[in-house]
Amino acid sequence: MTKTHTAAAYEARYTAQLSRKPAAFVLLAMLCVGTLTAGCDAKNKPPPAEVARESIGLQVEGLNYSNVPIGVFYVNGQRAGNVGTYAGGRSTATAIGLPAIWHPGLEVTIKWRNDLLYAKEPEGLYTTVVEVPRYTGFQGGHFWVAFLPGDQIKVYASPYAPGHPQFPNPELINPRQYCLMRPACRDKFYPGERVPETWETLPIALQPWPPPAPAKP
Repeated sequence: MTKTHTAAAYEARYTAQLSRKPAAFVLLAMLCVGTLTAGCDAKNKPPPAEVARESIGLQVEGLNYSNVPIGVFYVNGQRAGNVGTYAGGRSTATAIGLPAIWHPGLEVTIKWRNDLLYAKEPEGLYTTVVEVPRYTGFQGGHFWVAFLPGDQIKVYASPYAPGHPQFPNPELINPRQYCLMRPACRDKFYPGERVPETWETLPIALQPWPPPAPAKP
């Protein structure tokens, strides 16, 4: 059967439309994917800068409640100096930043080398990850790293020192007092020092005022 001119023209036009449909479908698919991607990106964007947590700077202080000197210690990679036996303080000033608002699971990495490890491995370091207890209501202060007997480590963020009634751990006192209250420790590390009176080891808020007269020998 011979096609008429009109029929041939219609068929050519229809075929051309079919050949263009895949490109149209691809374009439509790309538009849909782009829309979905934009939606995902919006959900995955970090929170605005104004709601990001600010940081507070804290001066690192060491507290050594053991009979082994701490040659060096680090907090999150920052060198914090050394701490003598039953002593507190620092020999190298350093500071770290913590979120201004405490959150559960907040941790720091502590690395240290005491004299026992140094004797075996001069460049060796112990490493532990320690959870930071809750803190609130201050914009600066100290980050206390307490080295306890048995290589246990506790940390505290606080503007107050051990022995102060608002220090996070009411059971911790100054390491020197801790030693002086124990005769064997006092005789070995602080010979000749007097034993603190019981009231002297109480938190400041509970100490009597005026202080009692010292006991006569």
